[in-house]
Amino acid sequence: MAGDPKTNEPAEVDVTAADGLHLPHSALDDLKAADAVHSLRSASDDPKAADGSPAVLQEKQAGTRRFPLTSAAHILMRLFGSWFLAEAILLLSHVEPQIADKAYLSGESLRLVLWICVSFLLFTLPHLLAGRDLRLDRFLLAGATLLYGCLVCRHAADTWTAAAVALVGAFVAFFLVRSGEFTFRDEPPRALIGAAVFVFALLFALFVGAVTVNRYLSYSAPKFDFGLFVNMFHNMAKTGLPNITSERDGLLSHFAVHFSPIYYVLLPFYMLFPSPVTLQIGQAVVLAIGVIPAYRIARRAGLGRWGSGAVCLIYLLYPALSGGCMYDLHENCFLAPLVLWTFDYALRGKPIPAFVFALLTMLVKEDAPVYILLLGLWLCLEPFGKDAGARRQKRNRVLLGLFLSLFALLYFLVVTYFMNRNGEGIMAWRYREYSDSDSDSLVGVIVTVLRNPAIVLANIFQTKKLEYLVQTLLPLLFLPLITAKPARLILLFPYILINLMPSYQYQHSIYFQYSFGSFAFLLTALILGVAERTREQRTAALFAAVYASAMLFFGTTFATRSYYLDIPDVIWARCSRIEAVVSQLPEGASVRSATLLLAHVADRAEVYPLVTKNDAEYALVDLRNGFDREMKAAVNDYDYFRNRGWELVCVEPNAAALFRAPAD
Repeated sequence: MAGDPKTNEPAEVDVTAADGLHLPHSALDDLKAADAVHSLRSASDDPKAADGSPAVLQEKQAGTRRFPLTSAAHILMRLFGSWFLAEAILLLSHVEPQIADKAYLSGESLRLVLWICVSFLLFTLPHLLAGRDLRLDRFLLAGATLLYGCLVCRHAADTWTAAAVALVGAFVAFFLVRSGEFTFRDEPPRALIGAAVFVFALLFALFVGAVTVNRYLSYSAPKFDFGLFVNMFHNMAKTGLPNITSERDGLLSHFAVHFSPIYYVLLPFYMLFPSPVTLQIGQAVVLAIGVIPAYRIARRAGLGRWGSGAVCLIYLLYPALSGGCMYDLHENCFLAPLVLWTFDYALRGKPIPAFVFALLTMLVKEDAPVYILLLGLWLCLEPFGKDAGARRQKRNRVLLGLFLSLFALLYFLVVTYFMNRNGEGIMAWRYREYSDSDSDSLVGVIVTVLRNPAIVLANIFQTKKLEYLVQTLLPLLFLPLITAKPARLILLFPYILINLMPSYQYQHSIYFQYSFGSFAFLLTALILGVAERTREQRTAALFAAVYASAMLFFGTTFATRSYYLDIPDVIWARCSRIEAVVSQLPEGASVRSATLLLAHVADRAEVYPLVTKNDAEYALVDLRNGFDREMKAAVNDYDYFRNRGWELVCVEPNAAALFRAPAD
């Protein structure tokens, strides 16, 4: 296969056809493009070519024709682009614009018209000076639509508004590609795409890290679940064991609740920087790393550098990815990159790395083997080509798929047995509505689903889940649902099984950690499905998906959580007063703590919730308004301890109080 001597990369050909997947048509598109160019060049040699002939078309495409003031399409693009840009400028000039109010901008019609005229003239003048079409209108319309759409979604902070705006943005992006305004045929240098992906991944990590770190520093991260993990990592650093005292109000191993050895990957970093901040940043970095396998899968599928870069943007802008971090650190953050790495090596036919990443995926949680089992099943059933090389590849991938599925099933049975005997089970109660027994057994769930599959549809398409469906599928333009290959539907099973079937409300919310694994499957389905289209179709689909993802990101995660990026000084002042109380707690002393203060005192062997059956030397009470009723007593928590003889050590009004237990 001939390659590019400058980049040392293989040429843009149907790479997956060689191993039997028959996904992209880039090689065919290149041949068609070459024929078209040859036809244009031949026609240009004809001096009698009239208007509308290939020679004139070539001249127009090269940008050498006179600028057409009567070109309706370009004038409309410039007009709409100027309108959206003017609206964006006015939005930026308001601190908190009420865009849903009909009176918004009622007195600024003149400013709006003025900005539209200024923008229109500014983008018309370069064409007139150059005497030819510079094709700036496409950039104006694309950029203004994206900017205005993201600003509207940010200020609306509503999923349905964001969805409507995302559809408009996706339509504009689709139009620009299908009309020939954006072709993306000239592939950029690999270093440029790599640098761009790195910058966007860094911005993602900075956003997620800043939000979650400030959430902790502002005493907003609760005991469940961040305080638990701070206590666990402290004990892991001291003893090597994942022991916790605050999770079930007594000493136990966290692995009795969730079997998650993957946490040991973060332990060296925590030991170097023993702070809860390390854990919050670690989660952001782990998720950002997922762009690497996402890019590799896209390149393997033949999407090219532009398309692969677009896939990375979709990954980073996906609302449930950043949104899933908003309830602080969880082991599920490892699922997105690890599942994608497993897909990458499985598609490349490399069994050993695929098995290593499959094993790491299963170490994330007791239910993680389900992802590998389904991945292996898909490898067995995905259709391949019929040539000799494809048959060999099919045999190898079927063997790999069988091995991964059987190993995942065996691992799941062993872990389930261990947790049922020594822990608290695998939380099958989340599927209780599918079981007619009282044992919360998965066997009962399976029997019910096989006997009455309609119950699954009845639970999936509930009103409370429709918003989640829009938030998670619209950024992907619902493309993972569109396939002519029945085996490809297996990639939807994790999304259905983990997110849509349970009635447990947090599993179908983008602001909790349960979407990471299923998103990796949906993204892979998107890549494989888009790669089967023509170059123009997949370019339009990916361009539109980037727009939809961006607008839904700004309308959901960014809109609802960005206040952590600009916490008022009065809040930080109160946090300083809380810290003054917390600093009075002796190092190593046992303590019972209010939920939002526990993460700050969890670096000790014994830390319990405020309501506990265990004895503790100190009690830390949250005196902020609305957080002083954990004891559920007739009086607030402060009076509860005072009335029972606890000695007041330190108090800051409307902040926190520290009590010492009464002497025996």
